Amino acid sequence: AGGLDVGNGAQWHLVNRDDGRLVVLPAAVTGNRETQADPTLPAAVRDCVPPDRRRLSIAGLALRPAAAARPHRLYAANEAAPRSIEVYDLEPGGGDDAPLLSWRGCVRFPDDTLPNAVVALAGGGFIASSFHDPRDTPAAFRRLARGEPVSSLWHWDPAAGLRRVPGGPLAGANGLA
Repeated sequence: AGGLDVGNGAQWHLVNRDDGRLVVLPAAVTGNRETQADPTLPAAVRDCVPPDRRRLSIAGLALRPAAAARPHRLYAANEAAPRSIEVYDLEPGGGDDAPLLSWRGCVRFPDDTLPNAVVALAGGGFIASSFHDPRDTPAAFRRLARGEPVSSLWHWDPAAGLRRVPGGPLAGANGLA
């Protein structure tokens, strides 16, 4: 589970689905672009700067299960500036050891988007929703209250990059499955 709390730092929790135990991930996240860039990710993802955990505002998470002998890939929708989908590797801990979260890069979103929900796709891509244009929040919420569309969907894949999904706008895209 993530934490949407701009300015107070994201809280990272894992829930063990077998016994319901809650594990709080450590405050530190390993990784920087000089030493931890994942060579399997496109250059645009590797060129991001690791986020300041005190400024993260995580609205949605998606976990892509690990392939053989690789860590899980975690995508986190960050609503704090610069708005992005942050990309992490998640390795389970052994016994009482906490899992390890390693930052690997990010996909930056345009200024007129607010990444909200994210779903991991096969092949390393994802679909993400943008709830509204954050430069016009009060007006966007008035339009939402009238049932008017203010949201959009975005698709990212390693080969083609980030692009808006045709067919929008949508009204209040606040979750994906």
